Amino acid sequence: MDQHKKALAPAEESVGEERRLLRADPNGDESYLALALYRLSKCLKLAGHREKGVRVAQEAVAVYRRVARVNPDYEPSLARALTSLDIQLDDLGRQEESFAAWRESLAIRDRAGTLQSFEPSAGLGRKWARDSTTIRDRAGTLQSFEPSAGPGHVSSRDQ
Repeated sequence: MDQHKKALAPAEESVGEERRLLRADPNGDESYLALALYRLSKCLKLAGHREKGVRVAQEAVAVYRRVARVNPDYEPSLARALTSLDIQLDDLGRQEESFAAWRESLAIRDRAGTLQSFEPSAGLGRKWARDSTTIRDRAGTLQSFEPSAGPGHVSSRDQ
């Protein structure tokens, strides 16, 4: 955890610098701020500052939403930030908020055609492995979510 605490200062400086640049040029590229916030949220989480990490992750998601509205090429970055927020919220036991972030990320990935598998447990990974109830709840919800046919999509009905 020591190395993560050491990473906090540079990550915070990066966010501060991006904010300063945007104050100097309000029409500047917010994607750099979004990325800096995303990285800071991960540093905070790993350094044990989980509540603050969630607040920063929520801000990163908000900035990525604005950026993606203007340039849809940033939707994968928004999906990644939502997944990170999902994990951080889940780690704090905030299941409903976690689930909402996860669903939004899933919808973005589906629209982008990057939803590679419809296997209900695909991608759930370590965070739900410790809680089989959560996996069953989310898998049940997935049964009602039939992704659109996008590139690389394999429907559960085809398997």
